[in-house]
Amino acid sequence: MIARGEETMQRHDPSEFVVPDDFWNRLETKQALRARDAGALFQLVRKYAGASQTGLTMRTGIAKSEISSIMAGRRRVTSLERFESIADGLNMPDASRVELGLAPKVTNGASNGEVPSNPGAHIRTASVASGVWSILPPVRGFRGRRDELRALRQTLHSANDADERVTATAVHGIAGVGKTQLVRAYSQAYRAEYDLGWWIPAETRLDIVTGIGQLAVRLGASEKWSSTELINYLFEDLSARKSWLIVFDNAPSPSVIESFIPRGAGNHGHVIFTSRNPSWQMLATPLGVDVLSIKSASELLSEWSHDNDQESANSLAAELGQLPLAIEQAAAYAAETSVSLSEYLKLFQAERARLLEHGSALAYPSTVAATVTLTLERLSMTSPTALRLLEVCSLCSSEILPIKEFLSAVQNIDDTAEQFDALDRLKIFTELRQSGLLSIDGDNEARLHRLTRTIVRERINDRHHRVTDAAALLNELFPQTPSEPTTWPVCAQLASHAASVLSHAKDADLLSIDLASLLTRMGRYLLCSGLSYADSRNYHAQALQMRQRLHDGDHPEVARGFVHLAVALNELGEPAQARSLHEQALEMRMRWYAGKDHADTAHSLDNLGNVLHILGDYKSARQRHEDGLHMRQRLYLADHPNIAYSLSNLAGDLHKLDDVPRARELNEQALAMRQRLDPGDHPDVAHSFANLAADLRAMGELVEAKRLAEQALAMHNRLYPGDHPNTVRSLQSLAQTYTALGHEADATSLDRQAREMKDRLRSRYQ
Repeated sequence: MIARGEETMQRHDPSEFVVPDDFWNRLETKQALRARDAGALFQLVRKYAGASQTGLTMRTGIAKSEISSIMAGRRRVTSLERFESIADGLNMPDASRVELGLAPKVTNGASNGEVPSNPGAHIRTASVASGVWSILPPVRGFRGRRDELRALRQTLHSANDADERVTATAVHGIAGVGKTQLVRAYSQAYRAEYDLGWWIPAETRLDIVTGIGQLAVRLGASEKWSSTELINYLFEDLSARKSWLIVFDNAPSPSVIESFIPRGAGNHGHVIFTSRNPSWQMLATPLGVDVLSIKSASELLSEWSHDNDQESANSLAAELGQLPLAIEQAAAYAAETSVSLSEYLKLFQAERARLLEHGSALAYPSTVAATVTLTLERLSMTSPTALRLLEVCSLCSSEILPIKEFLSAVQNIDDTAEQFDALDRLKIFTELRQSGLLSIDGDNEARLHRLTRTIVRERINDRHHRVTDAAALLNELFPQTPSEPTTWPVCAQLASHAASVLSHAKDADLLSIDLASLLTRMGRYLLCSGLSYADSRNYHAQALQMRQRLHDGDHPEVARGFVHLAVALNELGEPAQARSLHEQALEMRMRWYAGKDHADTAHSLDNLGNVLHILGDYKSARQRHEDGLHMRQRLYLADHPNIAYSLSNLAGDLHKLDDVPRARELNEQALAMRQRLDPGDHPDVAHSFANLAADLRAMGELVEAKRLAEQALAMHNRLYPGDHPNTVRSLQSLAQTYTALGHEADATSLDRQAREMKDRLRSRYQ
């Protein structure tokens, strides 16, 4: 038998695990710290340091069963004491302690009351670190908010001594714009000025009561007390303090939060709300937060992604609309996947909506898509009509949305909206305003951030239905007479949105009468305003094709499509093609109305006569115009714009056929009728001035011709600021009159102006 000597049994000490040097700089560690996710942090320590649950218990002083629950996700660490124990037990470096929301062990300075040059710098003092504080620091990359920080400080320090209310500021802005990070940065920069700072989630009353209760217990209240007792205890405690700061994060509205605001002359504290709802004037000083500058956004992208490609960073920042949440999400995705910013940019442009769902924003608990989707789900329950209108807005362009006008036509997107009154529309407006998805300035200008627009659009359940809703709404708002300059401001306001909706409809190959009508109104506006004849022709061509697909054979809508396309072709200098379409329209209308008098038929007679006139067939043009005039005189027994139109057209034929006296007589009738119908400036009145001036010039009455031609030009200049074909014609007409009068210098000057304007307009024909 072999004898054993003395044997020393050396057991392994579970607490002697070593955390690697690079552990605290790992991206996944930083994410766990910033999310204050102790479970994820323990899992990482176990993975990289080989720590056991027993070892973690020995190092942190937290019971093994509790650590097991934390690591399994059944329990979450929320108290600062627990985090201090974890930080101390893991020998956490100061930089990581700050990311976790704790004070560093060593401090080098405190705030002096000025906005720091780097608002993201974490300013702590040893004395403050021992105080009651639960407000996390901002992300390390926080930047570009010096003006907002200064404004926030000014509003919080502008209290009226006579006002017993606590000084309160509401930091508001769209989802993901960085409200929370701004407030965290302020809290860190000026932490030395407060002996208490507490962060309270405030989305619901339950969240608020819970947060206040936790603070009250921290200050000495009993956990067994009722919520009323806890709130009263907290208010009494705060009234005895010299300075304190409470932040209500993501507060929905003043009505939800007002009863939780401490009051009393003894209070010297500050309250900050973060909210998507801008309507806080009655309770707090509102402070709006906008997106980052391109410079700040691109710097943040480069810093977080560790990619110094400045050109790609600038381009990607612009694509992301400088939205902080999207910027951080993109940077996190690029860093995690080792994708360069240039590669991410290409991916984003190709797969915009899908990519927004991926990536974990370091400063936020959810992705851009998740944040917006949650709000959309709430809207679907609180106001389905508001959600539909928001979806319609997402199909519009990035230009300012005339939200007041949209609400006035809301019945076009909701079958039940016919019963809506002003209060119902105000409720929808309030829901949209408070959602934080739509940025509203004043009572009639709104914007939808480009990323929000993408997400909302991609989550529309029935895209086809919503596109036709949008077309119906815009068609309702679009002026029915886009030929009149007075309607152009409204047309201009709606044109980009109409173009966007029509583009969606074209991509989906949708058909509807509303879409066809919107195409026509867009075409007429572009033609009559002289903005783009080529686009006008394209819109009218699409409208005709859509009408032909909607209606087999003869139909008034198809004939209308022929007419509008023909008018556009005529302006583009293609009268032969225009003649063919006008003839088809006339024949179809004659068949449809069985040869009886009808306004549509009279209109086709006049239009065909106009093209024949341009083609030089004045006799045929005269016949068509006479037929149209007689039909209109039978249809309208008093003054009517269409009768004046026919008189003017027939007068033009007679002038060319050398019956100038008769032409003059008809033009005088047309002018008198138009002035009775439209006493002020009007395109038709100006047209009659020019026509009558031409007759008088031909008859040798040059002085009177000059007077009328000058009136026509002056009116056209007032009606059409800038370049316009009608102004060109007036310049040419007056130049001819000056020539006849022997005023060669004046005539030459006008001819030159007409040529230069015509050259500028020529690009619109391309």
